[in-house]
Amino acid sequence: MQIASSRSVFIIDLIKLSGDVPYILDNCLSRILQSSSILNLGYNFQCDMKQLASSYETLGCFKHFEMLLDIQNVFKESSGGLLGLAEEILGAGLNKTRRNSNWEQRPLNQN
Repeated sequence: MQIASSRSVFIIDLIKLSGDVPYILDNCLSRILQSSSILNLGYNFQCDMKQLASSYETLGCFKHFEMLLDIQNVFKESSGGLLGLAEEILGAGLNKTRRNSNWEQRPLNQN
């Protein structure tokens, strides 16, 4: 899972952390996703949350969320999904090659 702020980007290894420290992971992500003072911005975010809730049934953090802005709903006339939207709004493409990597293969490589 990738989480970014205006200053930092974090890659959270859900597979590892949900096995090793599920309570800490659930607490940390709940504080972000269920906060009424943190805006969660995503693309097709609700679909991702449903998939995460299904994959990590013991974690409550994915079952409820606050302050969600799904940019897919804001830029409805954009075509090409997130890639097309990034090109249209930011003038730059996205490299999504790592998106389809096997995240269960360990150890993770640097990329």
